[in-house]
Amino acid sequence: MKNLVFTFLLVLFVIFNTNAQQNTSDATIEKNLTGIQLGFIGVWAYNEARLTDQLALRTELGLSLGVSWRYGYDPDYGLAPRIALAPRYYYNLSNRLEKSKNISKNSGNFISLPVIYVPDLLVWKTNEQTYIINQMIIAPTWGIRRVYNHFEFESGIGLGIIHYFPTREVFTGHLTQTYLNIVLSIGYSF
Repeated sequence: MKNLVFTFLLVLFVIFNTNAQQNTSDATIEKNLTGIQLGFIGVWAYNEARLTDQLALRTELGLSLGVSWRYGYDPDYGLAPRIALAPRYYYNLSNRLEKSKNISKNSGNFISLPVIYVPDLLVWKTNEQTYIINQMIIAPTWGIRRVYNHFEFESGIGLGIIHYFPTREVFTGHLTQTYLNIVLSIGYSF
């Protein structure tokens, strides 16, 4: 895990220093951006607050879909709240601006370090025996964001860890596992 975080920070440092040498006076992200997104595993509202010309702090609050299978039974489904905090570094704004491409509403490529918390609270479930385990996810992610008028599209991929905080005796898995973060969502920014 330490090597993963170190590598991510090193890449972020190299990209930041490379882009810092370019003229970025006009290539800045929005001061404050709010919207809603629908992904293949949930729906959430978000806010991105500018920290620097290319760095934003994204906060999310929403619902994630969970699916579990028990041997010999139909799958069980549930909706759980999800809270996320992610610094995002938009690294290609100057290049997009030079090529006369759209950078409004933070259209660009980004690197982020999302920290996601999912509590052991289901707001909807298909079976009374379905439950969820407290979990924390940290997954360095590369992605793209494109906005046309107010409609947006985001995709990305990352690899990190998920850690479970079990409160039930029935949990038999490993507490920490590798996590593949796949971002694929459409949305609307206000």
